[in-house]
Amino acid sequence: MKTITANVKGPVTIYVVETPEDLPGFYQFVSENQDFLGFDTETTGLDWWNAGEGFHCRLAQFGNHDTAWILPVELGQPFIGAMKTALDRAKRLAAQNRGFDFHVIEACFGVDPFPLVKKTWDTKILAHLVDGRSKEEGGSGLKLEDLVRHYVDDGLGAKIKGSMNEVAQDLNRVKEVVGFKARNKAGETLEFRFSDHPGLSKEDLKDEGYSYIREFKEGVYGKVTKENVWRKVPLFHERYLLYAGMDPIFTYRLKHILIPLVPRRSLRYGLIGWEHRLSWITYQMERTGYLVDREYVEARIEELKEEEAKYRAIAAEHGVENIGSPDQIVAALKNLGFKLTKPTDTGQLSTDNSVLSAIDHPLAEAIIKAKAAVKKRSTWFENALKHMDKEGRVHPSINSIQARSARMTITGAIAAQTLPAGTGYVRHAFLAEEGHVTATVDFSSMELMFLAADSGDKTMLSAYREGRDLHNLTAATAFGDMGWDPSQKDENGKEAYHPKRKAGKGTNYTVVFGGGYKAVSTQWDINEEDAKKAVKGFWEAYPATKKLSKRCMDEATRNGYIYTVTGRRIMVDKDRPYAAMNYRIQSSCRDITARALIELDKAGFTPYMRLPIHDEIVFSFPKERAEELTKTAAEIMAFTYKGLTIPADGEIGDRSWGSVLDKEDSKH
Repeated sequence: MKTITANVKGPVTIYVVETPEDLPGFYQFVSENQDFLGFDTETTGLDWWNAGEGFHCRLAQFGNHDTAWILPVELGQPFIGAMKTALDRAKRLAAQNRGFDFHVIEACFGVDPFPLVKKTWDTKILAHLVDGRSKEEGGSGLKLEDLVRHYVDDGLGAKIKGSMNEVAQDLNRVKEVVGFKARNKAGETLEFRFSDHPGLSKEDLKDEGYSYIREFKEGVYGKVTKENVWRKVPLFHERYLLYAGMDPIFTYRLKHILIPLVPRRSLRYGLIGWEHRLSWITYQMERTGYLVDREYVEARIEELKEEEAKYRAIAAEHGVENIGSPDQIVAALKNLGFKLTKPTDTGQLSTDNSVLSAIDHPLAEAIIKAKAAVKKRSTWFENALKHMDKEGRVHPSINSIQARSARMTITGAIAAQTLPAGTGYVRHAFLAEEGHVTATVDFSSMELMFLAADSGDKTMLSAYREGRDLHNLTAATAFGDMGWDPSQKDENGKEAYHPKRKAGKGTNYTVVFGGGYKAVSTQWDINEEDAKKAVKGFWEAYPATKKLSKRCMDEATRNGYIYTVTGRRIMVDKDRPYAAMNYRIQSSCRDITARALIELDKAGFTPYMRLPIHDEIVFSFPKERAEELTKTAAEIMAFTYKGLTIPADGEIGDRSWGSVLDKEDSKH
């Protein structure tokens, strides 16, 4: 058995099991610490869905405040059995981003994660409840490395968490002789590899008429990077073991550090249990995955390759062979008579989209479109194929508690935040199950309706209860009636549009997301004069919202944070107290969606759910039951706050997700 010691805010000992004879000590440790243990795994990568197809778990680690044990589960039994025994005997566990470790042990070893759910604290969730800001925003961040630096030890502890890059460098320095270099009679230098010439000697080369030059070496482990070091590092590499052994110790300590820091209000509102339950639901959605229409994806890839080639050729005609070369672009545009002035951070001339889009010339257009084709192909379509499992599914990561406001994000195989709005172009790549259709259910005007209820603004509340058009009301307050008659109806029986309704709509949605008149102008293509009037009209039309905004700003200025209606604390930047109301709205609306997922889970809908995206949930329903299930899901999701019901509406498409958006009457 290998023993590693360190001092990380006190002495630490890590025991590394090497043979079955070492296991009795591990079992004794588990028995003595079964009330609570930190837990972690080390794997060959992040693609747990490829277990048995290139992905596997290498180590399983358990620890307390100052002691850890490492099991080399890569070696098989009896070490896997020891891990399962420890997971079973432990009364409580702590893990960082527990969903990943659950996926690993379920995919690699068939461990049912359900019994572990209720007894495993996720330190990422606890950390977010304390401070949801990223490192860049002035918070602790949510990665284990960041949390260790912030809460545990910013010295050696942080260094250990960042040590795998150094391990990769160490491995790259380990080289071996793989052959000889020699010169032939023509003076050419050739390589003779031992793998191609077994038993080759210097004398053999001389006998064949070559002039020996020297041996040549290559890395024993090939090219080791921060991405593949997890797969290449030797199982019992000491620095790797130190890194791995500290993880359960860190999670153990973090749980004890973070729990007392969770605000009492958050505890009273039950947010710890709420967030852990939500993460279990999104875990199951990740596990199910989403079927990919491979034929559709490959067709789009070929189209985008052709589009890229077409515009690269145009760029080449104007002297730009490499569209990624700023120097070539600058030189070509200069030759065409265009003068660039915008600098980059390094002082070079910028050739970004803002610069190129302002130039009216086929070269600028070609570069923009060629780069766009590359980005679309790689981000949306090649990414899906890259992450697809052997059953044709992708398993995007659903980050159930992520942004400062706790808003969920989707990363990995489906870059949900980048999908183009209003079109099924990318979404057609993802399919409901065989015999199923795709349905989406989303909340109607969630943020504005929440603002109406939360502020108690009489005009807003009256408009929603009477079915009035809020965008018309904002426009009318800002610009007057301008001939608009609210009693007139269009051909669909809806309230006729005010001439400035677009400005009213842009203002309503921009203000609720924390923006001002400049954001209205740029995001909604409204001239600044109208944007100023519209924003002024918003605050005049709905005075109670202005009072709510002031209350939130005062709370943020006084405390440095605000609380949402669900008891969540959100830190507010000192120089941005005006963002407080926006945080309150966004976070509370996120929790309405979270509540919908939890209620749907209770009703047995989880096997049908595919993705939660902002205020929308995507489902795969059996075709013959789609109408019934969509209606029921919408009823479950609808939420009443302070007497105002925020409704949810469903749409049913064909098999692809994109088919919902392509319907003629789609609200998307």
